[in-house]
Amino acid sequence: MAKLIIDTRELLPDVQKRALCLYTEVVLSASKENFKIPNHVSLIATATLIASREYPSCAIFTIQEICSMFQGRGHRVTCKMILRNLPCFERFCGLKHASYCSKDYLERLMSRLSLDPTFLDTFKQRRGSQDVTPYINTLSARATRILDAIPKAMKLGRNPFILAAASIYAADAVMARATSTKRVLTQAILARATGLGYYSIRDHFCEVIKPFLKESLLLSNSREKQPCIAKAG
Repeated sequence: MAKLIIDTRELLPDVQKRALCLYTEVVLSASKENFKIPNHVSLIATATLIASREYPSCAIFTIQEICSMFQGRGHRVTCKMILRNLPCFERFCGLKHASYCSKDYLERLMSRLSLDPTFLDTFKQRRGSQDVTPYINTLSARATRILDAIPKAMKLGRNPFILAAASIYAADAVMARATSTKRVLTQAILARATGLGYYSIRDHFCEVIKPFLKESLLLSNSREKQPCIAKAG
């Protein structure tokens, strides 16, 4: 059953094998200790989440993405169910749930952005070029700098995936400011490309990144006042 459930093109074969291995190890160990597993499908989902995060080069999946993956195949799996199963893997597999920072999600978000038709059209119009690779590389580097510079205390309680998207939005504004060119990204374009709500991106930008940028040295290459970029594009 487990093999059939995780047999999807969205997961690399290595991730599928690792998820199946983790699930099997928990089931066998739980059986020996007479531990009752409340829901096997959600346990498989949790194993899939853990396995995907052991292969960061493949881009990390969020809990919401794992839920959507399973729900799309007709399984009733929620984020709460996945989180509830994590102690089982710590107990029976000796695995501790690793927390991930916003930078870990940049690669996935950049990949989505570079493939979005609306973004590509806007980039061509505003930059007069079809080669987005240099822009994407610079955007990623700038977003990384922003995330690295923001104090950890300012990130507490924030969704790291959404914060990563907000840093991309901010990076585009900083780049445009530094080169005196038009911004390529709007909240609407970024939301469409990443599958996130533009209001979530705006909230994380306005509440965390924008206040920090005003006090940082990230805009030191420009003497002009930081523009207001909180409104949706």
